[in-house]
Amino acid sequence: MSGGGNVDLETYRPIPKKLLRFAHFGVEPGHKYCYRIRVVLVDPNHPEDTEVEPDMTSLDESVRSRLKEVAAKEAKSGNRQFIRWSDYSEVSDIVSVPSAEWFYAGESIPGSTINIPGATVATGEPSAKVLTVKWDPTLGVFAPAEQTTRRASVLDFKGDVEVLHPVLGDLRKIEGYELRTEGVVLDILGGEKVPGASDSKEQLRAPGETLIMDAGGNLVVTDESRDVEGYRRYIFPEPKVEEKKETTASSGSMEMEAPSGIPNYPGGKQGKGNAKPSYAAPMPPTTKPKGSSKPGKPSRD
Repeated sequence: MSGGGNVDLETYRPIPKKLLRFAHFGVEPGHKYCYRIRVVLVDPNHPEDTEVEPDMTSLDESVRSRLKEVAAKEAKSGNRQFIRWSDYSEVSDIVSVPSAEWFYAGESIPGSTINIPGATVATGEPSAKVLTVKWDPTLGVFAPAEQTTRRASVLDFKGDVEVLHPVLGDLRKIEGYELRTEGVVLDILGGEKVPGASDSKEQLRAPGETLIMDAGGNLVVTDESRDVEGYRRYIFPEPKVEEKKETTASSGSMEMEAPSGIPNYPGGKQGKGNAKPSYAAPMPPTTKPKGSSKPGKPSRD
């Protein structure tokens, strides 16, 4: 590089490629996109203003040949052609924007049936719990709603929901929240008793599965065993309150003070020489040993 900001043509190496960044801000959740682009720019060797046009002798031979063709086109059209268009790029890979709503399968209850000779007849529809979670861009939270559904149930909801505050992180209740997904439950499976588990205290059942069609017509298969983490992430169970059992001393029991010098006296408070804390124990029998003037105390012969 020589002085004055001029480029030293002997050491200048042109850059064969340049990076171009493209951003699409109009994408919609649930849609898929692929792109190809082209670049349009003002021709630096043939600008609109002829006063800043470079000298032809300073240009490369390929550029001079191109400008001769441009001059011929300008002579026919009468307009100066100072805009250059690049060729289109190759088509990009298909990209998609994640949906703003998610479905998670909960417990399934199979429909009731009756057995008749040679067949089993269904008498009731199966049901399943489905957790719907939707991103609310206005509140900046994920709004969860758990519903008990059947076949053909629409996964729209209006009621109270509990969400995590996006800044403080505590649990907040939103009353009368309306959640619309337009998803439809198509089928429900699972919930049958698992054979061979009758000895367990809790009856084991097969994981529930639901087939859902979302608003875009896409089929979504949810599985209870796979979606358990989603349930734990958005549903917050109420803490169990443990009942405190009152412990009362039985009749005939009392707390006594241990005599000095007698360690580990049953039922006595920790006194001098005691190694263990006090505890309640039945009172010693009130007998009058020989040589004792007071009942219940050992004699000192």
